[in-house]
Amino acid sequence: MSPEPITFELNEHQRRHFAVILASLENALEEIVALAAHDASDGRHLTELAHDIPEGYYQRVRPAIDAIRTQLVQLAEAMQVEPHLQSKGRTIRAMLTAQINQLQDSYARTLKRYGAVDPHLASALDPRLEAIEQALTEMRAALRAGGSR
Repeated sequence: MSPEPITFELNEHQRRHFAVILASLENALEEIVALAAHDASDGRHLTELAHDIPEGYYQRVRPAIDAIRTQLVQLAEAMQVEPHLQSKGRTIRAMLTAQINQLQDSYARTLKRYGAVDPHLASALDPRLEAIEQALTEMRAALRAGGSR
């Protein structure tokens, strides 16, 4: 006989909080699975993932991951939590804005805080960074122009 379903009485703010928290945990599990279960290269050139996960790790943790996923579904049902609706458009905008900010902090004029800057760096580096920043800015503008859902 299965146990009686549990119900948690939460107000709307608390339900929204748990929608975000449970979805975040679910997303983290998906990322863990993606990293642990696959040893293939992902096509990046400037980031190399170290294959330092112990042999058989995924097989050992898969039951725990499955159990956590089951618990997340049960908790969401008990809390009457609706799925967290995550905007792809806002996520991409946030990523683009973060990258633009990092580029702006990397121009030759701002590198002085890290030490002496080669006098030729501004003419060699800054135009390339400006071009990348412009492309990122246009990508962000295209999201606004197209209207994200």
